[in-house]
Amino acid sequence: MEIYYENLYENIFSEKTRGYTRLRVVSGYASSDYLSRIISEFPNLEIELYIGMTFQGVSNSDHSGFKSVMQKNDNVKVYYQVLGIPNHMKVYEFSSVTEKKVFIGSANFSENGFFKHKEILAEVLYLPEILFVEQQRNSLLCTDPKIDRYIDFYENEYKEFGDMEEEKHIKSDATRIENKHSATKKRERARHKWELLRQNIDPQYHRSFNITVMLPPENNPRWDDRGINSWVNNKTPVIEQTPRLSFSLVFPREEFIIYTDDNQVLNARLTGRFNGNLDILNMNLYDYIRRRIGLLEKRPISYQDLMLSGYTTLYLTRVNNNEYIMSFNKQDKLF
Repeated sequence: MEIYYENLYENIFSEKTRGYTRLRVVSGYASSDYLSRIISEFPNLEIELYIGMTFQGVSNSDHSGFKSVMQKNDNVKVYYQVLGIPNHMKVYEFSSVTEKKVFIGSANFSENGFFKHKEILAEVLYLPEILFVEQQRNSLLCTDPKIDRYIDFYENEYKEFGDMEEEKHIKSDATRIENKHSATKKRERARHKWELLRQNIDPQYHRSFNITVMLPPENNPRWDDRGINSWVNNKTPVIEQTPRLSFSLVFPREEFIIYTDDNQVLNARLTGRFNGNLDILNMNLYDYIRRRIGLLEKRPISYQDLMLSGYTTLYLTRVNNNEYIMSFNKQDKLF
């Protein structure tokens, strides 16, 4: 295995890869300027560029640049990730009819990654094809007419998209992006993601099931200070598994994402003994359910509260390895 940490452009693009006809890239961040540089030097190279961290937004200048490149070059495709866990990988796969050369490392597909920052790339012998298959499934072309439903586009004062990750002012930039879009716009994007997921259910993982939010008091004597009411004991509210369904049979061990019927995006994972708790990482589960059932006062939520509002059961459909659609409506489980 050869490792490169100096003169990356000369080593990777200029010397090692001449003669190859196709390049597939997965990069957390990328810049349209760098893509234009590659096309200028390798005009006949077929390029597929998958940008994996686009959930953070794409600058208008880079977006215009990527679209312009695609419009002028039929052999170039640029994809933005719109579903799944954000992909921070840096992968470069060069291929021809008879050969293949693959590099992985830290260098983004950008001017910064190959010229300005100290980065590393290593040649490897093998790369699973499923990596590109899954990335394409989770992405849309940057020229897709629906792309603005899923991606935040913003005016940037920096030279390239990769700066978002690499510069110290990422927080102020993220705040600016956050303020630009209203809560209504975010809910609209979540709704479009919901619809996109419904259209792209992976049959390998597809499964519909339901979860009981809380057992009746006769089967749950401590209902008022555990589960979704754990906040009473200064603990994180969770949904506890019941004898009806083991969570480990329907959820992965790693973190996963749940898209709800009210256009929320929940980051979740299993916690507790035997992974028996469904824990929401980016939202207070008690507050979420209290809002759904219309409970104004802050007190333990009872089974009767849930029953009267029709929220005793969560209906979920597994769309792929780590994404789910969730609803309180029984009809929605038959996506």
